[in-house]
Amino acid sequence: VLTHMHFDHCGGLPDFPHATVHVHKREHETFTGRMRRWTELAYIKRHIAHGPHFALYEESDETWYDFPAVRLPFEPEMWLVPLHGHSYGHCGVAIMTDEGWLFHVGDAAPIGLGDYAPRWLVRLVLGPWAPRLRAFRDAHPEVRITTGHMWLDFWEDED
Repeated sequence: VLTHMHFDHCGGLPDFPHATVHVHKREHETFTGRMRRWTELAYIKRHIAHGPHFALYEESDETWYDFPAVRLPFEPEMWLVPLHGHSYGHCGVAIMTDEGWLFHVGDAAPIGLGDYAPRWLVRLVLGPWAPRLRAFRDAHPEVRITTGHMWLDFWEDED
């Protein structure tokens, strides 16, 4: 399950030549189409040259918490949460674990949802979701949130 198809998120696909790749339809179409924005320079076409099978998803009328979401067809319970902005079809992935919900927001928010960069720069590079994701984190401490590029020390407290 991919949040998006930038090189640093799908570069390992050739290592799994028979895997089904689950991704939002908008993201796949943008990756395979012609470049329209500067952020699409991060798409490296050779990462799918082996012809993987794609399972593509679009928005539905379902929600996960208060986010529009698409229920993925396998267990554990998992949702694709459209967070378009960093890329045209970028999504978060919500997974029910034994410890509760894990919400991986990919590159839709800064590392740890912090304010280490000016908000205008975060919005330009990552998209519009950081404020809403910070508010969601504060309102739902029971949901563990991770981002696509987290500092290693985030994981040091793990048992």
